[in-house]
Amino acid sequence: MKKDFLTAAYIGLTARLHRIAMGMLRDGDEAEDAMQESYIKLWKSPAEPGSESEAQHRLVAVLRNECIDRLRRRRDFVGTDMLPDEPCEPQLPDEFERIKSELYRSLTPAQRDVFEMATFADMAYEEIALRTGQTVDAVRMNMYRARKKIRELYNQNRLR
Repeated sequence: MKKDFLTAAYIGLTARLHRIAMGMLRDGDEAEDAMQESYIKLWKSPAEPGSESEAQHRLVAVLRNECIDRLRRRRDFVGTDMLPDEPCEPQLPDEFERIKSELYRSLTPAQRDVFEMATFADMAYEEIALRTGQTVDAVRMNMYRARKKIRELYNQNRLR
C-alpha cells in the first residue's frame, strides 16, 4: 500500500518537485538527484503514508530538506569553485605578477579589501564588516563579486 501511494504521489508531483529543487539548487542534474534521493528516503522509511495526499506532503518536505542539506554541503566547500578544471601550466613569476596586478586593478577598492582580508588574513565576514564599516551582507556581496571577477579574468587569461 505504501509503495502505491508513494509512487502515485511521485509521478503526480514530478514537475512540481523539479521546480522546487531547481529553485533551491539552480542545477538541473543536482535537482534530479535530490528528487530521486527524496523518493528513496521515503521508500525506505518505516512510516507508511496513509493516503496519496500524505505521501505528497512528505515528498515535498523531504525534498526541501534534501535541498537544504545539499546547499549546506556546498557551503562547506567554499572556494573550490575558483579552482581550474584542468591542471594549470606553471607560470613564470613575472607572468604571475602581471596577471595578479591585472586582477587587482579590475576590483573596486571595497572588493579588493574584502578579498584580501578574507583570503589572506583568513578573517570572518563579521570581523571584516566591523573593520570596514560595511554590513555583513555588503561584505558577502563584495566577496562574491570579487571572486566572480577574478574567475572571469583568470579564464580569459588562461584561454589566451
